[in-house]
Parts: sequence; C-alpha cells; structure tokens
Amino acid sequence: MGFIIAAAVAAAIIAFCFLCYKKAPPTQAIVVTGFGLSRPKVVCGRGVFVLPIVQRADRLNMRLLKIDVKTPETGVKTKEGVSLWLDSVVTVQVYSENSTVSDEEVRNAGYDDIRKYINSRQQAAISNFLGMDEAHINEKINDVLQGNLREIVSEMTVDQILTNRKQMAVSVVENARPDLAKMGLEVVTFNVQDVKDAVDAMGHNHGVIEAIGVEQEELVKKRASIAKAEAERDVSCAKAAAAMAANEKEIEAQTAIAQRNNELELAKSKLKAEADKAAADANAAGMIQTNLRAKEVKESEAGRPGRPGGRGPAAQAGCRGPQAGRRRAVPPSEGGRGPEV
Repeated sequence: MGFIIAAAVAAAIIAFCFLCYKKAPPTQAIVVTGFGLSRPKVVCGRGVFVLPIVQRADRLNMRLLKIDVKTPETGVKTKEGVSLWLDSVVTVQVYSENSTVSDEEVRNAGYDDIRKYINSRQQAAISNFLGMDEAHINEKINDVLQGNLREIVSEMTVDQILTNRKQMAVSVVENARPDLAKMGLEVVTFNVQDVKDAVDAMGHNHGVIEAIGVEQEELVKKRASIAKAEAERDVSCAKAAAAMAANEKEIEAQTAIAQRNNELELAKSKLKAEADKAAADANAAGMIQTNLRAKEVKESEAGRPGRPGGRGPAAQAGCRGPQAGRRRAVPPSEGGRGPEV
C-alpha cells in the first residue's frame, strides 16, 4: 500500500513538473509574470518553470518583422518643396542576445552593461507589444517610420533622393533607431523600393520624376552616342595607324632589299674588275716574256761566227766610225750582258 502511495505521489510530481515546464523556441520569447517576480521574466530559446494559477506565461514574437512603409498619396515634400510618394520596406525585431548594439548606444541610454540594456529593451517591447497582433504592431511601427522618413526627405533634394537612395536609407535608420529602441525594437534593414510623383487633391501629379526620367534617358542616349562615335573614331585611328605602320615596314623592307641588291652588284663589279686586272697583268707579263725570249734568240743568233753574210772581226772593227772608242751602255734587259767596247 505504501508503495502505491509513493508511486502516485511521484507520478503527481512528474505531471505537475510537466505542466509547469514551458519551452521557448528560438523565434519566440516566453514572458513570465506573477508570483515571486518583481518584473517580467523573459526567456528565449530555453525552458522555464511557470507555477499554475499564481504565475502567467505569455509569448512574444522574436521573429523578423517585415513592414511596408509608404507615404500618403499626397506625398512628402522635399527640400525644394516637391511632393514625392515613397515606398519602402523595413525589417525590425525585438532586441535579443544576438542583437548588434554599440557601446555608444548603451552609454547614451544610461547603462554600463549590454545585457542590462538589452533586458531593458525587451521590457519595453513587452510593455508595447505583448498580446498585440501583428497588424497592430505594423501600424505602430509604420507611424514612427513615416515621421522619420518625412523628416529625412525634407532635408534632401529630388536629385539626391533619386541618385543616392542608400544614403537616404542610412539616414532614416540612424534617425529612427532611437525611437524604435524605446519601443524595444531593433532596425535590421531599411530599403527604398520606389519613388514617384505624388498626386494632389485633384488626382494630378506635377510630373517632376517623369521629366527627370526623360532628361536622364536623353542624357544616357547622348552619352551612348558620344561613346559610340568615340569608339568608331578610335577604331578608324587604329586602322589608319596600323596601315601606316604596315606601309612603313613595307618601305623599310623594300629599301633593305634594294640596298642589299646594290651591295651585291657593287661586290660583283669589284670582283670583275679585280679579275680583269689580274687577266690584263697576266697577258702583259706573258707578252714581256715573249719579247725577251725573242730578243735573246736574235742576239744569240747574231753572235755566232759562221753566220752567212757576216763580217769578220777586222771588218767589223774597220767599219767603226769616229765613235769606235766610245762605250755604249747596253741595258741589262737587252740580253743580260755587260757593256760592249
């Protein structure tokens, strides 16, 4: 019997613990209020025990909230007084342990610890949004962001808004962050989707954006035409330069060929002149040798004693004239003999 009672008590305790234990998913936070708590206890991504009857557990959405922020149809005025209609998208979430918080933001809020600051932001989100459906949350956030968007647009020109949307989005986030932080929300992203001309009470727009669009379109076409003309000019110049370079190379090649041919002809002429000179020298030398031999033959024949019709020594001596006693120099080339008396 005692065993049965103990088992029943154990089962009751287990059932009680099972009923009291609450597990919070990563996308939700369990907010525990009631007995024993001076302020709401926020649990995200883990479990917590909640005492029945004396305590209460509510759930707070921790997911990213994507909200469309659109200005009224009548638009907001720019620095130049032009009314524009803007369509933007903001992403927010309740502060959590994964939130990006700067030290400056913590100090400006009067805290010295990031965890305390985040906990205070979560308490603010509980006060503002606990038990509220998503539609009402979106409406409250939209009101805050529209005011900040209107403030930023009023400080910018139409051209700045159209050409530098990123900077405008950064300015809106920086301006709206403190206001949303007071509500317990962190701004994750803010993007401007579209900018159009606002309409007046009669349903007409002033056509500024359309006119700027036409002007920009014509400017782009003009730049494209100029770029095309410059490209065609560059191509023509490149072709002309290439043709000129090719012509110069052809001239250089032809000149080099002509120079080489001229050098070849000069070399041939020089060789022919040297060959002709050598042949002439050889012929002259041959003729000289022939004449010398003929003379030697004649002289040898004239000096023989029994030559018919020849004179004896006495006759030859008697025939010498008054110059018989003189010496006549005979060149060595004439027979190679010495002088005769």
